[in-house]
Amino acid sequence: MKLRFSVIMILILSLILMPFQQNIVFAEDISGQYILTNLALNKNAYSSANETASFTPDLAVDGDTSSKSSRWSSGSSFPGQWIYIDLGGKATVEKIKLYWEAAYATRYIIQVSDDTQSWNDIYTQNNGTGGVEEIVLSASVDARYVRVYMVERSNVWTSVSLYEVEIYGYGDNIEPTAKDVASSITSIDAPEKGEWKLTLPEIPEGYSISIKGSDREAVIGLDGRIYPPLVDAVVNLTFEVVRLSDNTTALTDTFEITVPGTEDIDPSANEVPKVIPSLREWVGRKGSFTMGHDSKIYVDPNYYDELKDIAEVFAEDMRDINGYLPEVATSRPDTGDFYLTLNCSDEGLGEEGYYFDVDDVVTISANTPKGVFYGTRTALQVLVQDSGKDNIPKGIARDYPKYKSRGFMLDVGRKYFPMSFLQDCVKLMSWYKMNEFQVHLNDNYIWINENNWQTAYAAFRLESEKHPGLTAKDGSYSKAEFAALFDMAEKYAINIIPEIDTPAHSLALTQYMPEISSSLYGRDHLDLNNSQTYELVDDIFEEYLPIFKGQNVHIGTDEYNQAESKKFREYTNRYISMIKNSGKTPRLWGSLTRMKDDPQTTVISDNVVMNLWNDSWGEVNEMFSLGFKGINTADSLLYIVPAAGYYRDYLDCRSLYNSWEPTDFGYTIVYPGHQQLLGGMFCIWNDGIGNGITTFDVYDRALPAVQTLGEKMWSGNRNDRISYYEFQQLAKTLGSAPNSNPERNVGSVSDVVLDYSFDDENNPGRDGSGNSYDAQVGEGMWISEGKVGGAVEFKQSTDHISTPVMSKGFPWSVSMWVKPAANGADEQILMESPDGVLKLRQKNTGKVGFSREGYDYSFNYTVPTGEWTHLVFTGELTRTSLYVNGEFVETIDSTGSVSNTGTFVLPLETIGSKSSSFTGILDELKVYDRKLEDYEIKILAGIADNILVSSITVDGKKIDSFDPEVYSYRYKVMRSLSNMIPKVEVTPVSDDISIEIINPQSLPGETIINASSKDGPVTATYKITFDVVDEIYLSDIEWVSADAGWGTIRKDMSIDGNSIRLRSESGTTVTYQKGIGTHANSEIIYDISGKGYGIFEAYIGVDQEMGPATAASITFEVWMDGRKLYDSGLMTSTTPQKFVSLDITGGKQLTLIVTDAGNGIGSDHGDWADTKFRTAEIAAETGTALLGPDHAGLNEEFEIILGLTNAKDVMAQDISIAYNPHNIEFLDAVSYDSQKISVLQYHQPETGTLRLIVASNGSGNSINNDASVAKLKFRVKKSFEKETIKVTEAVLSDGYGNLTFAAVSGIDIYFRQTYSFDLNGDGRISIGDLGIVAFYYGTDEASVNWDIAKRADLDGDNRVSLTDLVIMAKKIFAVE
Repeated sequence: MKLRFSVIMILILSLILMPFQQNIVFAEDISGQYILTNLALNKNAYSSANETASFTPDLAVDGDTSSKSSRWSSGSSFPGQWIYIDLGGKATVEKIKLYWEAAYATRYIIQVSDDTQSWNDIYTQNNGTGGVEEIVLSASVDARYVRVYMVERSNVWTSVSLYEVEIYGYGDNIEPTAKDVASSITSIDAPEKGEWKLTLPEIPEGYSISIKGSDREAVIGLDGRIYPPLVDAVVNLTFEVVRLSDNTTALTDTFEITVPGTEDIDPSANEVPKVIPSLREWVGRKGSFTMGHDSKIYVDPNYYDELKDIAEVFAEDMRDINGYLPEVATSRPDTGDFYLTLNCSDEGLGEEGYYFDVDDVVTISANTPKGVFYGTRTALQVLVQDSGKDNIPKGIARDYPKYKSRGFMLDVGRKYFPMSFLQDCVKLMSWYKMNEFQVHLNDNYIWINENNWQTAYAAFRLESEKHPGLTAKDGSYSKAEFAALFDMAEKYAINIIPEIDTPAHSLALTQYMPEISSSLYGRDHLDLNNSQTYELVDDIFEEYLPIFKGQNVHIGTDEYNQAESKKFREYTNRYISMIKNSGKTPRLWGSLTRMKDDPQTTVISDNVVMNLWNDSWGEVNEMFSLGFKGINTADSLLYIVPAAGYYRDYLDCRSLYNSWEPTDFGYTIVYPGHQQLLGGMFCIWNDGIGNGITTFDVYDRALPAVQTLGEKMWSGNRNDRISYYEFQQLAKTLGSAPNSNPERNVGSVSDVVLDYSFDDENNPGRDGSGNSYDAQVGEGMWISEGKVGGAVEFKQSTDHISTPVMSKGFPWSVSMWVKPAANGADEQILMESPDGVLKLRQKNTGKVGFSREGYDYSFNYTVPTGEWTHLVFTGELTRTSLYVNGEFVETIDSTGSVSNTGTFVLPLETIGSKSSSFTGILDELKVYDRKLEDYEIKILAGIADNILVSSITVDGKKIDSFDPEVYSYRYKVMRSLSNMIPKVEVTPVSDDISIEIINPQSLPGETIINASSKDGPVTATYKITFDVVDEIYLSDIEWVSADAGWGTIRKDMSIDGNSIRLRSESGTTVTYQKGIGTHANSEIIYDISGKGYGIFEAYIGVDQEMGPATAASITFEVWMDGRKLYDSGLMTSTTPQKFVSLDITGGKQLTLIVTDAGNGIGSDHGDWADTKFRTAEIAAETGTALLGPDHAGLNEEFEIILGLTNAKDVMAQDISIAYNPHNIEFLDAVSYDSQKISVLQYHQPETGTLRLIVASNGSGNSINNDASVAKLKFRVKKSFEKETIKVTEAVLSDGYGNLTFAAVSGIDIYFRQTYSFDLNGDGRISIGDLGIVAFYYGTDEASVNWDIAKRADLDGDNRVSLTDLVIMAKKIFAVE
């Protein structure tokens, strides 16, 4: 529940509900006997019929408002289903609260009776929407029986179902329950600036109250202590009420309050630096900190031992970013230095918070080394974004996490990852302030049976001395390297959580020891009735607990068969106890909701942490009630299973960023600050054994997930967050962590990364790319006669060339000439590195191929021996292609004959091989940082004698889909640019080609390009026809990128390939020939810079291929250069289409977004129909305007007129205005024309924030063109030089709910010195006036008589001092 300040539109609701609220009595008003009490709790309840014997009416009055097993479900005949409650006596009823399950009534009647025979209607609902419905009666009703009579149900279900019916009122001798008292608390007082303790709500005697949840304990702790924030901080608080007579408890609603900041905000100071995760508090200063080569990292000598490792990591990472390697020292820092210390007295920061204080020195202070480490990540992220990598804006941040646990789980059981990859994951997580890395160490192929279980894939990744045969043969971790991972992770503030998953998912154990497998429940289940099972699992934990150096150990317990619930619970207790006895904290997967025995075996929950992954296995509130701490690992939101066809291939990062945080399990939402909810964790499960997924595919999925969840689990949902578009750009800039290169990026001065022509006999490995990646060529390998000049010859299987580059990540191309020897081995390697092997001859097939991570691939081509062959390989994520002698041969990807992911990072460390090199000659090896075009490959292969031109650009941009063998192109020019002849540039394939360009004199017209070879008869003529148009359909031009949450975005058809069809206002279907069909969540980006576009237009809506009964629910957004221009609001399959028209003049990038409206992407087919760009000549941007005086004097009141410019059919406005509250006081806001416009104001004087909600009085009063909206009244409080009053945001809506954003504006007010010296009003300035000043000498603005005394404040400093006496005396002398 929000505070009274929260959302201004609540004022409108208050006006509506005011007559109904006058009888509600609050706890602090009078004694407890008048508190509204839930009269229905545990009373007798009766129903017309029950769906099953499990869902009876008594379960609707048991106090449980959410458990799926605690509800009443009706019969199926409608109308006529009902439930009524006997209150036990006549009572006064004020309101009723209905908690609907998914099956709800759309129409129902609330009735009362004194005898159950005669019923009186007291409330009728004809448009029920389910969820929680609170009915406040217009007048109280006295009755004994209350009935909910169902008239009509929602279409989906055959019954209706209620979790709970609450009936609130009061009666004689009724003691309010704890919940009644909690419900009566409807607001709390926000603290004043300087208060150190929160004032708790008043409650009646016989009850106690305390803070149960604070989602910002760094500002308000659970004990109510206030840790003053730097800036105003919003905190969500939930309180617990205890009835002392029986110790029953209840929670209040959640209240949002604002704690005032300690610092004054200078609007002209530095804005908050953009980092991931975003800073929680920031106060800017002016100027920048600059570091140099002589900068040092100083460590507080009192804490040197604790901070030395952090300082060294900080220094090494800084060198990777900017080339500086600061010395780590312990003296006093100077300008340009960094200072790390644990000298911090702010207990509110906890274990991970820190101060980031940037002045001439950057000081990072915290309570613990973890906090200091996180501060260094912030410093480095800011440096990464600076053009010189050496500047940080001055200011101070107070930063801290919202959630304690911010995790990532990687399944290494089903897929082996090298230790270097785990180390890269540690660095990545720390870079984004994630802190828990769970390593799932054993697992197996899922679909096993009695025929395949002994050969199905299974792996246990740890070296075992007690059971050597248990360790996986295709990759494992030794004790030494796994222990080293803990040590490394500690330096990076990461907790390693090792997981050994038993008693299910245990095929690796049962293959090793078949006698402990379960013949009843599947061979990947351990037999819990076999003593050898416990002996083996005991051995494993006893061997590895000393190696697991962290505090947490995960024992699995995932998805065992329900038939063995009792044994399963006993098994779980055994290993919880073992972990606890070792001094560590046990973790486990949630299974106890399903795994229940009778009588129930209690599972130890004290200080045990549970991954809450699925409601049917571990229901959230049930697990919390049992005492477990929990981590949100909701499978529907946070599970990635690469290329498996179920769960998610990539997380829906847009939806997670915009609306999720760990309180949201998808199916359950817990209150903010819940003490048992530690945080969240996403998981990458590698179920798809055999699908070819690589470490690089996995990292591509992990990176955006870590970035997004790092933000949301540190900062949570916040109103001031940047847009998702801006977040993506920031994430792209920050990328992977310093001193790691999991994506195998290679620095290059051009798109040519390596260029080995092998022509220089003295230095055959010289790199001609300009990157100086010279290779070491083996002695005797150079020969003088290659394909072009010199070459290298590989005569033996150990001949090789070493390069300084290990591998090249995506995208890449490599070109080479090869002449294989006649006789060679069955396997012949062209290039290799730890990441993979490129082969001239693949083992077993003899064809060109590649191998990596246990997978062998072959192209359908065999290279002939004894002759020159030109090979080009190209690589993109998921696909690798082969070209031979300029012609395409094959692409290996999941759609081809191999049916596996074709991801292949280009290995470059060794050309040839140290053991299995190809034999033959190699020449002209060239590596590119992109995928080559087909015609470029032909040129390299020497079969493109007729190709003279490699590219044509128009105004600096390559013609879309240019092909040098296509000679005619049409290019559309917007009429607004028709007076400018486009600049055409041509790149020939070589210096031997001459180019002639003949431009038109005007547009429309044609540019003719004549190309000819200087030494031959080859010529080519290209023609570009420039058409002048007023509009261009977006489906006719290329986008920069287009991504959808399902399917492939289509042009001029729906996502399903049908005609684009939207719903009209009358309910008919409108068909469009042009447009874009997409699916939530989608993003389409267009480059609009310099194109002359002025207006974007589209009709939007849910495509009618999704019928009215589907669950389609989406929103449309339009963004330009990081600023949202439009938001459609919720649209369903029954919502009529909306027309969008937006000014995009001067924009650079336009982004079209369709979201799932926060409820999943099912059926979310969305269309941008008839979408086009129109010429800029008729574009006009809607803006705001502020008009008023240029000057104002002390205590002078002045008026500002707020208006709109170029408005079009504006019906409602949400306008935010900022001013300096220290010098200017806001007095009032009224409508400029009250007959046409109504104004509601929302004001926070301490922050200088004014928000106006403006609504036109009826459709005939919409605002068009230029119009005045409101009159704002201010007063000058103190003297100043200049102050600015500005509109910071203006959201406008038309009568159809379409939102647009108007341009902001401001007005400057200069201070006018206005002294009134005739204080006694006698028409002259004399000693009488001086006497008045003397009388008020010593008073100031805090004085009780300041309203009268302030006339003696002649200098405007809000006090009467000696200066004012001197001013008056001088004035008297001047007059005389």
